[in-house]
Amino acid sequence: MKRKFSKSEIENFEKKFQIHFVNSLSGHKSANLIGTKGLTENLGIFSSVFHLCSSPALLGFIMRPNTVRRDTYNNIKQNQEFTINHIGESFYKNAHYASAKFPEDESEFEKLNLIPEYKGEISSPYVQESKVQIGLKLIEEYEIKSNGCFLMVGEVKEVYIDEQALLDSGKFNWNLLQTVSITGLNQYHSTTQIDDLPYAKLNEVPDFHYLNKERPDQIVFDEESQTYSASIKKYGTNLSAPAIQQTDMTHWKNIGSNKVNHHLKIRFEKMKKEYESMLDLYQWNEVIYNSKFDFEPIVGEIYHLYEKENGERFLSSIPPHEWNKRHIGSFQLDLERVFVKVTNSELLH
Repeated sequence: MKRKFSKSEIENFEKKFQIHFVNSLSGHKSANLIGTKGLTENLGIFSSVFHLCSSPALLGFIMRPNTVRRDTYNNIKQNQEFTINHIGESFYKNAHYASAKFPEDESEFEKLNLIPEYKGEISSPYVQESKVQIGLKLIEEYEIKSNGCFLMVGEVKEVYIDEQALLDSGKFNWNLLQTVSITGLNQYHSTTQIDDLPYAKLNEVPDFHYLNKERPDQIVFDEESQTYSASIKKYGTNLSAPAIQQTDMTHWKNIGSNKVNHHLKIRFEKMKKEYESMLDLYQWNEVIYNSKFDFEPIVGEIYHLYEKENGERFLSSIPPHEWNKRHIGSFQLDLERVFVKVTNSELLH
């Protein structure tokens, strides 16, 4: 049951509870690091970035009131440019602490162990770890009178994105990019696409009044085609139709039972082999992820598992024919971060 919270109730919440409650009302928001440069390289974390226009390409974000020192705002005003960098699953914890009040002459890049990257026509730093990087020029700002915040409007000058994640439609494969979203002030979420619906046209709107609507038992309705289908049935469907007489199905059942048993036995053997293969895959990945390696494996590359004399296992990109180490197996990393075992013949090719 939904509970109502009135304006007066919200205003009388305990302060910290009120902050979390109101900040959570807008739901999932994009998580971004905005890069600028002043006395040093600066980063600020923002969950208020939004689309304004496609042509020209404009993005906006909300800057909090200048009641305290705002390095991001001051740097943007001085240089008239900034970068927006999507936060990924691999570094969201580092990014979160960009909201801490670092001294003006202290670089968030250095403190958070993130790498500044300079390229293209924007002189502000990008975050190298980000898989979606956007360079923008400031073109407008508007003060929001009700609370003193500022709407900052930037024109997109350049975009850097993992080419594999760009679909033919112009959309992005967010599952591959592994960006995160923010709810409230400090709740982070992974994102998974659940559908890709067509552009909404008036003459293609489904009749939602009939979708999932309960109907009496005597009404014949085809849920798949969303049509009433009594007229095409091979039997009577109304209440006055002749009763359906039951026939002796013993012979048919005996034949069917034998066929089903044979079919299910074949399916069982196939499932058993698939299960054994999946168990083998799981066990190998358990070994690999518990082994030692100090680099980030790349999707599509082949890596080799070795074992030292003391029993310690480690992963390396060096193939077994190039050094004298005890080789356990070779594996290729797929898009789901699963290491798939490869054969010697596959290694040669």
